[in-house]
Amino acid sequence: IKSLQEECWIKFNTNPQISTAITDNGGIVCGKGFAVSSPYTDVDKWINTFIKDSRNRLITGFKKMYIRSEIEGELYLSLSVHSNTGFVEVDFMDPKSLVKIYRHPFKRSFPLFYEFIIHSDSGNDTDIKNVLIPSIHLFEYPDLLSVAEKMDGWDKTKLFRFDKRKFKKTNGFQTFIVAWDKSLFTDRNVSQMRTTIEWTNHYENLKRYEIDHKKASGYYANVVTFEDVKAFKR
Repeated sequence: IKSLQEECWIKFNTNPQISTAITDNGGIVCGKGFAVSSPYTDVDKWINTFIKDSRNRLITGFKKMYIRSEIEGELYLSLSVHSNTGFVEVDFMDPKSLVKIYRHPFKRSFPLFYEFIIHSDSGNDTDIKNVLIPSIHLFEYPDLLSVAEKMDGWDKTKLFRFDKRKFKKTNGFQTFIVAWDKSLFTDRNVSQMRTTIEWTNHYENLKRYEIDHKKASGYYANVVTFEDVKAFKR
């Protein structure tokens, strides 16, 4: 899937039709008239703080997130709760760093944990590690942690920011993943990327043939002569 996403990025960066269409659509969906609000004053005030805070900057971020979801076919955001203030910080998670999705064994559309590759706290670009970050479902249903622990490949040492004493109100976790899943009950949204790439290639090939045809017609001149000009004029 990484190679498909990289190819989709190449199409977006090199094909003006695709780039313009996706960017304009992002403006239509998340532009003027788009808003997140609540009829309750206290909730609406919190939403405004959440969106406009410089750590989130979601006023411009919503459009960027939408565009990336259109290019890569999926979107993963991490929501981290600050234990001292309760503020929720939003960060983008690169799909290329996603290693595995741990789904409920009897409910494939219900992810429990996501395994990502992230940089460690040392700040060294080469110092990376694998971490397990819970889905937002674990915030709502904390008992599902026992289900995840029985899955193949589970490693408790990879749990990210897990401290039951410090984060009691969030079931021991500080960070959760919210995903925009566009797949058709598959692990990743491969079908959208494959069809986009294949038919974009067809379109680009047709344009190349059209350009070559126009170039070819410009290289030749058709010369017409008439044996009897008077007869032709009549």
